[in-house]
Amino acid sequence: MFKYSVFAKAGLYVLGLGVALVSCTTTKNTTGSQSKVIATLGSNPIYVSDFKYTYEKSLKDKDSAYTRNSIENYLDLYIKFKLKILAAQKAGVDTSVAFNKELATYREQLAKPYLTDKAKVEELVREAYNRLKEEVRVSHILVKVDKEAEPQDTIVAYNKILELRNSVLKGENFEQVATQHSQGPSAKQGGNIGYFTALQMVYPFENASYNTQIGSISDLLRTKFGYHFLKVTDRRNASGKIQTAHIMIISPPKSSIKDSIEAKRKIDKIYERLEAGETWEKLCRQFSEDQPSKDKGGVLPEFGIGEAIPEFEQAAFQLNEVGDFSKPIYTPYSGWHIIKLVKKRTVESFGKMEPFIRQKVAKDSRLKVTQQSFIGKLKRLNNFSMDARVVDRATAKANASLLKGAWKYDKNDPLLNEVVVRFEDRVLKLKKGYIVKDFFDFVMAKQVPKANLKNPKHYMQLLFQQFIDFSTIDFERNNLEVKYKDYKMLVKEYKEGMMLFQMMNDNVWNKAIMDTTGARKFFEGQRENYRWKERAQATIYSIANEQVLNQLKSRLGQTRYLVTKTKAKNLYFDKNVSNLNSNAEKALLRVVNILKRNRQYRLEISGHVDPAEEDKLSSERLQKALEFLLRQRVGIDRIITKDYKKSKPVSIRNRKRNRRLEFAFYSADKKDLAIELNLTNPLNIKITDGVFEKGTNTILNKVTWEKGETQLRDKDRILYVIIDKVLPSRLKQYNETRGKVITHYQNHLEQEWIKGLRKSYPVQINQKVIDQLVGQK
Repeated sequence: MFKYSVFAKAGLYVLGLGVALVSCTTTKNTTGSQSKVIATLGSNPIYVSDFKYTYEKSLKDKDSAYTRNSIENYLDLYIKFKLKILAAQKAGVDTSVAFNKELATYREQLAKPYLTDKAKVEELVREAYNRLKEEVRVSHILVKVDKEAEPQDTIVAYNKILELRNSVLKGENFEQVATQHSQGPSAKQGGNIGYFTALQMVYPFENASYNTQIGSISDLLRTKFGYHFLKVTDRRNASGKIQTAHIMIISPPKSSIKDSIEAKRKIDKIYERLEAGETWEKLCRQFSEDQPSKDKGGVLPEFGIGEAIPEFEQAAFQLNEVGDFSKPIYTPYSGWHIIKLVKKRTVESFGKMEPFIRQKVAKDSRLKVTQQSFIGKLKRLNNFSMDARVVDRATAKANASLLKGAWKYDKNDPLLNEVVVRFEDRVLKLKKGYIVKDFFDFVMAKQVPKANLKNPKHYMQLLFQQFIDFSTIDFERNNLEVKYKDYKMLVKEYKEGMMLFQMMNDNVWNKAIMDTTGARKFFEGQRENYRWKERAQATIYSIANEQVLNQLKSRLGQTRYLVTKTKAKNLYFDKNVSNLNSNAEKALLRVVNILKRNRQYRLEISGHVDPAEEDKLSSERLQKALEFLLRQRVGIDRIITKDYKKSKPVSIRNRKRNRRLEFAFYSADKKDLAIELNLTNPLNIKITDGVFEKGTNTILNKVTWEKGETQLRDKDRILYVIIDKVLPSRLKQYNETRGKVITHYQNHLEQEWIKGLRKSYPVQINQKVIDQLVGQK
């Protein structure tokens, strides 16, 4: 991702320039002399063409375009921007290694739209969508050969597949030939790989499948797996996507006969109970052995044709209505399943599916199709040529070390300076020859060990094909700024944005933060600008009805509120025991965690003993609990203990319930009170509290600013306002307004900096040019 925030922070958006985030278009650059000068900064001209480019892209209100006011306001901002860039150039900001490394990253990303065959991408996206509407059933025969195989191995594989195809064309049974000779996993099924749709197979295989008629045999095709030919046995409308749930009983193929019989008996019994009307969720939770899904009703991820185990997929797609479930079916990978249909959807509109399809096209084997299409166009456009004799001599330099990924070349070899490939754009008079040294450097960067190859020269030839692609793109990339004005301007804008960010950081933002003395001096020089208006410390309650209001008023008199939503279990003790066992300590740790999560809570612990015990045991139990809590760094000011001794027994039969510590949480925070009052209805009450400046709160604007209570109506709500204190207007202290001071100080520093830059680079504006621009469209 681009660092857009950098440019926003650097002031491009603050200035209204908005130059870094415009979309790329492929407008050819117009050659010729520079346009008129609209202003000069010292000896540095600002050309009308540059000004208009950024001005037009910054326009939000087209009605104000090219009015005098609009032009002059924008020119003022643009001049300030350019002054900062001149300062950055003088400081050498754009000469550092780190700067140019980051700029190279942006340049590379900005180039991507110009190095893509957009028309081909659009064609493939549309083609994929149209194919998604249909499913094909295909059988194929494969003869494996590595995609980097040497010529002799490729020929052997090619002759073998050609022989098999000819035998099928002459009448031999396709399925038998596939079973006997195909080297793919589907050979056991007579080559049948079932139904599939677009975006599921490698693109050449998909292409052949959709371009072959039912019952016909395709031409030979090459994929990364080897050579194929295929037979299309059926076509049908797309089944779309479904979501299912299942109840599964594990029974892998290697299970004993006894276990297999037991698994089948279980699944049949579950099916009987479903048929009898028992709920799916209950039976799934009780009996399904698919642990990840059983507690979620057995729900599985959505899938389409060709994306699930065939037996499971076939049974699932036979379900018609949501809620229908299948009879038990067996899959060899996991065992027995009962499948329920949860959701079914057909192929969606192109608009909805387009983002998904584009993502797939950009990642699957279609990517190579778009790349090769674009490279082919560039070769023709830029008049690609290569010297076959030099190529042969260069690839002959390969030796056994290349297959180990350790090849090096002789830096004194005279062959290094021979041109191996050439490009020339005859319209723009651009040309370049890539020499053997360029190729050899590419080889050294790209070579990896190749255990699957035996001939070093063959590997070198493969790398040369990659080098052709690389150099084709490289030539185009290096000339983008000449060919496309928009790209040139975007790179310039990113570069200047980076320069501006660095200068603003050094001269304004960081300086204002670090210069604490300067900031305080600035503050003291204009204290009257930092003044509190009259303020009220107030709480505003928005209440549903009178009943809730009365509940609120009855609770507001309390200094703390019982928190009923948060509870801790009682601690129970054996008779005449006060020490804490491990379970008691775990329970107390849970209390500690509640207090840590809720810093406003206070804890009340009450101690009780059974009538048959001594009174002192309750205080001993309280003391043990208190000591434990203090060791966990709970403040003593947050704990209240109450010793009830024998005064509150709760059971005659279960004496242990009398031997207890009870816990209750209290809060002085009114928001906790609101939570309590909202337990029956979340809309009962809403609280807003704080210190408010006069005129900043619409509700407080309606009441008299004095200590006391006021009750208002707001449509169907009651507003109950309590003002605890009215604070008179006064000057702010520095720490009360530091953030605003820093912002104002930054603005001050920037203004002073601009004044200095205007002295270093005197500004002259060409009023005649502005007059000519006014009214243009």
